[in-house]
Amino acid sequence: MVQFSPKSKGKMTKKANHKKKKLVLKPFCWYCDREFVDERTLLFHQRAVHFRCQSRSCHKTFASVSALKTHMLQTHKTTIKYISRAMRSRANPDINPFISGMACVSIADLKERAARVAAQHPGRHVIVPKPMIQMADAVTDDVNKANPSTLARAVPNPLYGGLSLAEVVQLNKA
Repeated sequence: MVQFSPKSKGKMTKKANHKKKKLVLKPFCWYCDREFVDERTLLFHQRAVHFRCQSRSCHKTFASVSALKTHMLQTHKTTIKYISRAMRSRANPDINPFISGMACVSIADLKERAARVAAQHPGRHVIVPKPMIQMADAVTDDVNKANPSTLARAVPNPLYGGLSLAEVVQLNKA
């Protein structure tokens, strides 16, 4: 970018901007990899697209997959097999049922997203905002302090080789 110096008294001198351009990672939908301006818009998207009841007679939306799973089981006596309009690799409702907005997205997924954005914009430095990192760190802390009595932590998870989160924590302690 080229700017002209206002102190040059009529002379047009050029000042080159040599700063490396930075790109801040925007909130993105973990399920469909779509990028959003802010977290609020992301939450509206997830409720409307991914967390909608799959019954034709019911039009309820939910804040997370775990709430949707509970509703389907208690109200319609069925289980959900996939998350609607999600990427094939993330359509399984048992992978991470607590994602709501950017909350509960793992650090590994944030790094993967930052690498993809950096590849799309060569020469720009991608910055992951602190709130995103703090939410991901909170998830890591919850995994380390897992409570086996929680139903979701007792469900076998394909990310952990078919083991439940409680079993993984017990293996790590041993």
